[in-house]
This record gives sequence, structure tokens and C-alpha cells, in this order.
Amino acid sequence: MAGVLKGCRYCCYLLLGVALPSFAQEESLWADVVKLNPRLSFFVGSEYTDNARKVNSGEESELTVDTGADIGYEYTARAIDLELDYHVLHSAYRDDTFDSRTRVEGKSELVLSSLPSRYTWMVSNHQDFGLIDSRRVDTPENDSQRSTWTTGPDVNLRMSPVDTFHLDGRYIDTSYDDADSDSQRATAGVSWIRRVNPTHSVSLDTNWADVKFDGDSEESDYEQFNYGLGLKGASRLAVYSFDIGLSEIQREVGDDIDGEYLRLNLSRGWSGHTFVLALNHEITDSSIGLSLNDFDDGLSSGDKNFEGDDIVTRDRIQFDYSRRGGDERIRLSAGFSYDEEDYEEQLRDEEVYNASFGLGFAFSQNLKSEFRAGYSITNFLDEPLLGKDKDIDLSFLMTYQMSHSLNLRCRLGYEDRKNDDRELREYSAAEVSLGLSWRFQ
Repeated sequence: MAGVLKGCRYCCYLLLGVALPSFAQEESLWADVVKLNPRLSFFVGSEYTDNARKVNSGEESELTVDTGADIGYEYTARAIDLELDYHVLHSAYRDDTFDSRTRVEGKSELVLSSLPSRYTWMVSNHQDFGLIDSRRVDTPENDSQRSTWTTGPDVNLRMSPVDTFHLDGRYIDTSYDDADSDSQRATAGVSWIRRVNPTHSVSLDTNWADVKFDGDSEESDYEQFNYGLGLKGASRLAVYSFDIGLSEIQREVGDDIDGEYLRLNLSRGWSGHTFVLALNHEITDSSIGLSLNDFDDGLSSGDKNFEGDDIVTRDRIQFDYSRRGGDERIRLSAGFSYDEEDYEEQLRDEEVYNASFGLGFAFSQNLKSEFRAGYSITNFLDEPLLGKDKDIDLSFLMTYQMSHSLNLRCRLGYEDRKNDDRELREYSAAEVSLGLSWRFQ
């Protein structure tokens, strides 16, 4: 089976040959604009904290000045889909506790397709942040921005009224600002999809990936082969996708790894309620983590520990529930996640439990408030001397719509960490921030 899957890499060359000519045959990719939605807003604000480094003793206060922008753009035409959504924030520290920095978070995607979408080519970029080392506290010195570029074609060949043969190829480049975990990967996949009825389908899937790491991490290079079964569907009750199968990793250095993979995404909305659930059991690496999964709003990959490259088995369960009142003045949300990381070489296995609660209330059309509370437990499985971190995170936000374009916001926050075994890991920090945003109309 591995030999068959390895041949998937040549699908990339096939897709290049059949997909690109089809785009040239289109009369006009730019015709028949369906949606055009630009968005732009600017932000300026300041935040004060009484324990910037989040230490147990010798606390240092800091005043941060923030400036930023939110940029969004959507364009949908006959054969082009473009979506862009980024948040840019520059932070300067008055007492130089940390170096000034600029953070970019968000994503963009461009999809070119033939009609009727038999051949497509996509380019996407995803920017996010994560902890370099979860054993250290969450400060600007311990996080890194991850930039992931993805591009490649898809081909859908209709074999019968209910059967489709799907080919795809991807090149993925992942880079970090402050962590040594850059990687490049080429992937290819082949799927046979059968439509059971208008809203449900089943598929047989095979995937191959060739992963290369930069610099001193080249000994972590590997090839991965997945083969399994997929189910997708939608009904009045829920929308779901389910994938299960076997995974094989062939490493350049070290023993090969065999295992299973499982992915489940489920979402349901009814009468002001929204519920989303995701289950993941996957063999991946510390560079890309679970970020290639398409999670619903409210859920995330939970990726962290970007320093050093290693194969890691991830088990992640998460759900998010939200409800809006009949008049939409009250908003309620609750969430839970469990994440376990099992590393092959590094001694940094851990499990994290996290629960969150949110309550929003609109006093009027212009004045709104939101309270959020979070509680997490982190257990360092390979380093019991670090004990268990128990973190509480509280925040209260007030926003006032001064005009159609101008928005004023004030936030109070408090963090507290307890550890029964290591008092030096304990800390508390309070913060207050004030900001003003202006939105272009």
C-alpha cells in the first residue's frame, strides 16, 4: 500500500498539465461579480499591567501603546473567489520590558476555478501565534508568529452521476519569526467519492506527504502515507464530516511510526443556539500541528511548542456552544477542550484541560458589555517536578458606539496561576486597557 500511495506525488504533475489549460479556455474569469465586500478599520489604544513578565516576585509594571488595523476583502465572480481577513497590531512598551513588535493574525485565500468547477487552483496564507515553549509563561518573549503558505490544484472527474474521482496536490511552506521549526511539504491525494443521496457522501481516500525541515532539523525529515474512509453530510439536525484510517510515517532518522487517524467535525444551529464539536487523533509534527484542519468558528488547532522539530501524536477534543436571546440583547457561550501531546523524541509530553464561559449583554444599541472566564489545568507528563499549572483568566469588556464609524472600548483583565508543587511558577497579573477604533464606510 505504501508503494501505491507514494505514486500519489506524480498527481501534482498530472494536475498541472490538465488544470492550467482549462483556465485559459474560459471567456472571462472576472465576469458576473456576485459579491464585493471591502472592510477597513483602524485602532489605537493603551494597556497597563502590574506584572508584565508574569513572575512570582519582583513584578514590573508596563504601559503598552497599541496601534493596528483590521483589513478584510471578499470578491466572488464567475470563476474567482477571493477572501482576505487580517488583524495587524503594533505594540510599543514604554519601559522597554519587551522589544516593540508587530503581530499579524488572519488568513486569505484565492481560488480560481473552471466551470463547472472541474479544475481549481488555490493559494492561501494563514498567520497565527503560539507559545514557543508551554513550560514558560505566556509573554512576548515566548511566542512566535507562524506563517503558512499553501498552493496547489484540485481536479474533480465525474465518472458517473453519483461517482467522482478527486485528485489534489499541495505545496505548503511554514515559517516562524522566533522559533526554529520552519518546514516545507509536498502533498498529493487521491479520493473516490460516491454520493449516497443529495446531502450525504462516502469516500475512499489516500494521501502522501513529503516533509522537509530547515537547518539542523533535517534529520527530522519524513514521508507520511494515509489511507482511510470519509463521510460527509448535512441534515436538519447537523452538518458533519468524519474521516478514519491508518497512518504510516517513514523517517529519515529513527524508527518508522504506524498509527491511526480520526477526525470528526459536527455543527448544529437551531433557534438562536449554535453547537460545534471537533475530535482529532492524528500523527503530525510540531511545525504544522493541526493547523491544516478546517475548524469551525470558536474552535482552534491549539498548536504550541514550536521550538525544535519532532513527530507528535495529538489527541484533541473541543466543543463550543453559544446562544442568543430572542431580542439578541443577551449572548451566552461556553466551551471545553482537552489536548494531549505525545512526542516521539522530546521529553515534553503534556495534557491540557480548558473550560471557558462568556456572557454578553446589550444595555442599548450603542452600549454593550461582555464578561469572560477561563480555567485551565496543564499537566507536564514527562516532567512531574514542574507540577500542575492551574490558570484562571477573567476579563470584562465595555464597548460604546460613539457614532456609526467610531467605537470606544475599555477592558479589565486578571490572570492567576497556582501550582501545588512549584511555588515559583505561580503569579498573578491585572491589566486595564482603553482603545478607540474607526471604521471606514
